Parts: sequence; C-alpha cells; structure tokens
Amino acid sequence: MTYIALTLLDGSHVSLAYPDDLDLTSDGLEVQTVGSLNGVHSRAIGVHYGTPKSFVARMEESHGQGELAASLPGIHFPGGPEGVVELGKFPDEPIAYLVYDFDPWTVFVWDGMGGANFPMGEEALASWAANLWGETYAPGFLVLNAEPPLELVDAADDPGPDGPDIRIDGSSGSLLVFINDCDRMTRLDEESYGDEVFAFCDEPTKTLFFVSGDAHVQRRVHERLLVNPPPPGVSNDEAPLLDQATGSRVYLSTDTQLTVVDVDAGSAMVHDLPELAPGDPFYRLVWRDDKLVFYGQTDVGPAVFTLDPATPSSPALIDDDAWFFIPSAVEDRVWVAGLDPSSPETVRALETLREVTVDGVVTTSQVSPPDGRWPVVALDDGLVFQVDQVLEVWDPTTQQFVETLPGPFPVAAWGNRIVACWQCDQLDLVDLDAGTTRTIEVPVGVAAVDGYGGAFSPDGRYVAVAGRLTRGPLAAESRVVLVLIDFESGTASVVPGIPSNLDDYPQVAWSTNGDWLFFSVGGLETGTGQLYAYQPGDDTAYKVPVVLDRPYYGMAAR
Repeated sequence: MTYIALTLLDGSHVSLAYPDDLDLTSDGLEVQTVGSLNGVHSRAIGVHYGTPKSFVARMEESHGQGELAASLPGIHFPGGPEGVVELGKFPDEPIAYLVYDFDPWTVFVWDGMGGANFPMGEEALASWAANLWGETYAPGFLVLNAEPPLELVDAADDPGPDGPDIRIDGSSGSLLVFINDCDRMTRLDEESYGDEVFAFCDEPTKTLFFVSGDAHVQRRVHERLLVNPPPPGVSNDEAPLLDQATGSRVYLSTDTQLTVVDVDAGSAMVHDLPELAPGDPFYRLVWRDDKLVFYGQTDVGPAVFTLDPATPSSPALIDDDAWFFIPSAVEDRVWVAGLDPSSPETVRALETLREVTVDGVVTTSQVSPPDGRWPVVALDDGLVFQVDQVLEVWDPTTQQFVETLPGPFPVAAWGNRIVACWQCDQLDLVDLDAGTTRTIEVPVGVAAVDGYGGAFSPDGRYVAVAGRLTRGPLAAESRVVLVLIDFESGTASVVPGIPSNLDDYPQVAWSTNGDWLFFSVGGLETGTGQLYAYQPGDDTAYKVPVVLDRPYYGMAAR
C-alpha cells in the first residue's frame, strides 16, 4: 500500500492508503477551502507551492499571457508582518486573481471576472486582501486564517464553489475527496454506467470519493482505499506465540515486588523486594554490566541498589543519598543525584552529582550541577541537560557546557549518540563522534513518538520507543504502537505484529546480547498485560506465553 498523511488548511488531519501499483500522487495534490465575505463573494481558495511569478507562469498555460499588477500594498496580516497582495490579470480570458505571497506558498483567489458571478469590486477586493492570512508550520504545512468580515468554511459546506476538499492527481487517475459530504452522491447509476464505480462513500468517516481513470483503476480504488488506516505493520490479528529460544529473562518491578520472567519457559516468579520505592524517577530498573540497578528506598529516603540475578531477594545498597539515577555512558556505572535540602518542593533543585560503579566505587566525585538542574541522559562527552528548549552537553570535569543539541526531549542515548526531538513528529539522530545530525520523519500513520523512554540496542544501532496514533495527551481513545529507529540507515518503522487497539504505553528493554527486543503492553494497570518479543528484521513480533498480572513500572532484560 501507498500511505499519504495530509494536514488540511484548517489544521485537521486525514490519512489515506491505496494499492501501491496505482499512481495517484505524482501530478500533485491540492487542498481546498472557501472564503465568504459577509455571506457573499464566496470564493474557493487555491494554493500553489512557489512564488507568485511561478503561479502566473502556471496559469498562463490555460489562461494566456498574464501579469502581476495593481498591487495592494501596506496590508497588515493579523499576527504577522506587513504584506503585499497583488492582482494577477489574464486579459485574454479576461480573468483575475488576488495573489498572496505566503513564502514559500502562493495563495490565489478568483475575483469573479469572466464568470457567472459578478466581480468583487475594489471594496470587496480590499477586504479580502486585508483579512486573509497564512502561516507555515514545520515541516512545511500552510495554515490559513481569516479575520471578520471574511470567514473560512469547508468547501462542502458553502453553497457557492462546488469543489472537493482535496484533489490528488497521478498517472493512473485522480481522486477527489469530499470530507463529511456523502449526501452529494455515493455511486453512479449502474443502469447507465454498468458496474464501473467512480464515486463511493466511506461510511465511518462520511467521506465521498470521486475516482477518474479507467475501469480497473476505479475498481481497485473502490475496493482497496483505506481512510485513516493504522500504520504499516499494525495488525488486528493476534501475534503468533514465541516458538524459538531466546535465552533471555525479563525483569519487571512494582513498588514492592520484582517479577522475573523466563521467556523460553513462559513462566514468571515473583520476589518480594521491599527495598523498591514508589515514585516517578527517570529510570527505575536498568541492567548495568552484570548487575541489575534499581531505584529504591531506605528508612531515611530514596536510594540506589543493585541486584545479583542469582540472588534476586538480596539487594546491595550502593548509594543511600540518591534522589534518582541515570545510566552512565560507561557500561558498569550510573550517575546518582543528591537533592539540595534547602530547595523548596516546587523546585527540587539538585545539590550534587556523582558517578559510581555497580560495586559502589565512586569514579567521579561530587560535582554541583549547573543551576541545580536535573540531567536527563549521559553521553561520552558529558551529562545532558534541558536548557531553553534545547539539549546542552555539560562536561562534569570542567563544569562547562560543551555542545548544543536539538531538543528539548531526549528519546534515548548511547555512547556519543542521541536521538532527540521537539514536537516528536520528527527525530534528530545526533552522532557527536561523527559530527553529524540527521532529521527523519516518524513512520506514516504515527502522529508522534514519546519524548522519553526510548532504549538503544546494546550495539547502538536501534532505538525502540513508544509511538501514538493520535496527537495530544494520552487519553482513553489514544492508541499506541512501538516504533523502531534504525540509527545506521536513518529510518523508522512500526514494529509489526502487535494489535492496533493498545492504550498503554509499551515499556521496552533489550536483551544484553542485542538479539531480542522485549516490550510489555496493554492492561498493565489492570493486571492483564502482555509481553512481546521481537528480533529486528522479522516480519512479526511474538507473544510470550505469560500473563503480567499486576501493574509494573520498571522493566529490564538480559
């Protein structure tokens, strides 16, 4: 299937998928809305990618010689700079357009000359020019706005122009999309046109589609077009049971218990571990070298412990003054943070940072973090802090900031590699050793990925992170997937084989040899969760035959 994700001029979203043997996009795409001036002079608003001069050159192919004339200068766009709106004239028709320069887009509005509607006239033209404005948002979407008396309405809702909301054109044919407008028509009269369906309605979304092209194209689109489909890789089918040896164990923690899952045996053993602590630290359970490091508590407050897997009920205290910890860039170490006791509860500033081994040996003595800030991840070059909407690398030896990274959210870190994001519909892959930064898109159909909580594979190639299919805060109607980022190739895809109706964020952990990715999803708060296993490159994830029967807050694997 070919997947396309669209943002309309009002900022709403729609995505489509159709068979990839059809070409419906190579000749471009146009989104349409209508402006109405006091209920009259309704006009379809056209959008052209390019300068006003290139728009005129495009229109000359059908309208004859044209020019930009009669500038209307000094127009103040609400929320924006002073602008210039020009009138594009094509005397051979005769026809004219208001032409707006919203770099890199040109917006054009027909003034009514040469048609059944009367020309708008100077007063209406001036009002249109002054009250329609637009802004371009990353990664390049144009969003239009209007000030009264001008109002923007959907093309289907306006009694004037009778155009589609979206027009998509390719070598196989065209697809006209009328959103929420199935009353217009559902299909041709079969007595007149046979069974060659060229118009049909998607009932769940009430979206009407007109398809041009030969009968084969029309039939293929009618049978296979999907509206707002799940992302590629997401399935409604049950994942197959794991049927191969992994040699792995998965560790999951609650506030008071540690569950050890023997993946190959499909069994789980629960150990009481009162040293575990409630709370919401950056990391709760992390495998470091040959020890399991966990966030816990003593009688006097938060602490950091290690656990030998051979004796899972006998933890060792490595720091009893640690507000939280983050994994060091060195394999057998962690950074622990000490709270400033004079800091108010609303601030919770740090007083100290120190690096210790899993055996409790201090490798970097206490240093004072800049402005009491909390580090978020550790790299070879230093600790990373969120500062003014970016990520800053801080060298604890010199106690100076040494690098500025994109940000401010650190998806995951390994060595001197970090995956960062801003609104998290794009990802920045930063390699400080190579001196490179690459920006990639999240997979088609995924609205955004989590800004935290990702995990690098032990070899530094892959990053696994939760993604969501709807924007906004996590809610009951949100659906989640697991996204796998290939740092080497600079691509991201959805881990295939897990259901499309999950509403809990996956917890992720890699086996220490890097062969297997484990993730627990669905119903963890209600004790009905499921554990999955996945090998990068496989066609599907596998369900581990064990039930996660309690709420877990931390996860690690080996």
